[in-house]
Amino acid sequence: MRSIESVGRTVEEAIDEALKKLQVTRDQVQVEVIDEGAKGIFGLIGTKLARVRVSLKPVPQEKVVVAPPPRPTISDINNEATPVTAQPTEKASWGKEFLQQLLDKMGVEGEVNVAGVGDVISLSITGANAGLIIGHRGQTLDAIQYITNLAASKAGLEGPKFVVDAENYRVRRQKTLEQLAERLAAKVISRRRKAILDPMSPQERRVIHLYLRDNPSVCTYSEGKEPNRRVIIDLKK
Repeated sequence: MRSIESVGRTVEEAIDEALKKLQVTRDQVQVEVIDEGAKGIFGLIGTKLARVRVSLKPVPQEKVVVAPPPRPTISDINNEATPVTAQPTEKASWGKEFLQQLLDKMGVEGEVNVAGVGDVISLSITGANAGLIIGHRGQTLDAIQYITNLAASKAGLEGPKFVVDAENYRVRRQKTLEQLAERLAAKVISRRRKAILDPMSPQERRVIHLYLRDNPSVCTYSEGKEPNRRVIIDLKK
């Protein structure tokens, strides 16, 4: 009997995804719910995706006892260790292993690779479900990056910070923000009136500031408190 496993934010979403892959309708398959999933903290970290097995009829599916996957051991990030200076490559290996364990705990199928080691350590997540962890405007991805850096700090690892990306999201998002900055700066100049952007993460605000830093006509600054802090683009005095 042909069968596939599929994941989604809900059981129904996982089933729909499987039906698309098999190119069949609901009445042509048998569905086994392996895991109903669970919401994580604030709906972000710790979210466990629903998992189902969908099999084509008419051959009855043999009952299989699925052993739960082994739980990875992630160090308690509340316990601080004595800071040590690790080589960037050693810290990169630590980050790759930690992030892989974190994804496993979240129930996300994805592969972690070290994309680059320099001023920062770039960790890239790839896989069929990697896009699920990006979240609205990268909020989930930012939270995962924060936890990875926090865990490294608590483990006493000094050195370059981690930048976590998935499906090349950060590169695409940076390009979008730079285009937005250029467009709004032109409006500020033509209308002689400041532009107030939507709230952004510190990392995204920095993209706007850096992109317009050398603009001779406008200046940028941030106002408000997190998480509602936003960038203002105004004419230079």
